[in-house]
Amino acid sequence: MWRRRLLVVAAILAVVFVPVPTPADVPTTLGDLSPSGADSATGPQPTTATDADSITWITTQGHWRGLGGGELVAVDTATGERLWTHDRYNHYYDVDPLNESHLLVSAGGVYSGQWAIEIDWRENRVVRRVQIPWDTHDVDALPSGDWVVADKDDSRVVEINPGTGAVGWEYRFDAHYDREQNGVAGDFTHLNDVDAIRNGSAYLLSPRNFDRVLVVNRSTKETEWVLGGQGDHATLERQHNPTLLTNRSAGGPRVLVADSENDRVIEYHRTGGDWRATWTYAGNLSWPRDADRLPNGNTLIVDSGGQRVLEVTPDGEIVWERQRRLHPYDAERQSFGDEPGGPPLDSGLVAPPGEANGGESDSLALLAWVPPRPTLALLLLLGWIGVELRGVGRRLRRVVGRD
Repeated sequence: MWRRRLLVVAAILAVVFVPVPTPADVPTTLGDLSPSGADSATGPQPTTATDADSITWITTQGHWRGLGGGELVAVDTATGERLWTHDRYNHYYDVDPLNESHLLVSAGGVYSGQWAIEIDWRENRVVRRVQIPWDTHDVDALPSGDWVVADKDDSRVVEINPGTGAVGWEYRFDAHYDREQNGVAGDFTHLNDVDAIRNGSAYLLSPRNFDRVLVVNRSTKETEWVLGGQGDHATLERQHNPTLLTNRSAGGPRVLVADSENDRVIEYHRTGGDWRATWTYAGNLSWPRDADRLPNGNTLIVDSGGQRVLEVTPDGEIVWERQRRLHPYDAERQSFGDEPGGPPLDSGLVAPPGEANGGESDSLALLAWVPPRPTLALLLLLGWIGVELRGVGRRLRRVVGRD
């Protein structure tokens, strides 16, 4: 009897702790995977320039702790139809359209490791992939042909040769910032974004746990300017994916940033050494993690906690919206590439919570965080306990009947 019960408990625990086998990932520098291999995508393939112009790319992080559900999808902007899917990995972060057919994406999982992957989505094949540090959120292609990696795990920015994996230029945060005075113990910077600016002469960086966005000169490695400060949560708190809208030669830098813990997207303008908020959108957002200013002046926003991607006008009107469960992370319009290059705004709009439509209820957002395997194990355990209690009840009734 007890042996059988122990076997039941062991089986339930196995649901949680035994790894799910996945096809082996062998580090490669050149694409040797066939379109029908483990890294191939699924779904009908857009094949014309017209199709490409109408595509919105969306990545999702999936369940917490990398337990699956993440994907990279191509959505028809007009209809919302899913055109193409890549779901080989547990989670997907930054995606950049490189040209009409190639994408660069950071993706990985608990068992597969983390990869920078160049994908030819038209031919449905991996061009090349390079293993990168665990949980890297952002990889960008440089004009030189190298890739720049936001190495969150080691709190550094590195340029790598995607053909060899060799590291070239490097910037280490701990060489410039005191760990005792900055960041978070155990997760120093949580660096989540790197953008090459001014023809590659500087980098725009987002160390999330610094509550700061900063520009580092590539040649001198000196910090040119900083937006925010450690604990200055009125300015930024745990931000993601800043975009430089204009540089210092155009009246001072303007930065659009997803101010995640403040549940808003905000644009700042720096003049005379001071930063001023010039545009804000906070309409019913919950932990936004990406914001792009489109050429028409609208802003494309990834509302991670709200499980959606939306486009809003300068006045805060939602003109496009798509639900995307399991925590969307990044969104890009194919026709505009990595950085759409939209104009700065000065409307000063602040959309109060509840003014805009959209977003899931808190209960649905919570459900998206529930990891599937522990949940299944808990249900099995509760069911087994229920059966055992019924058996105990029957035995008690028989004992009482004998008395």
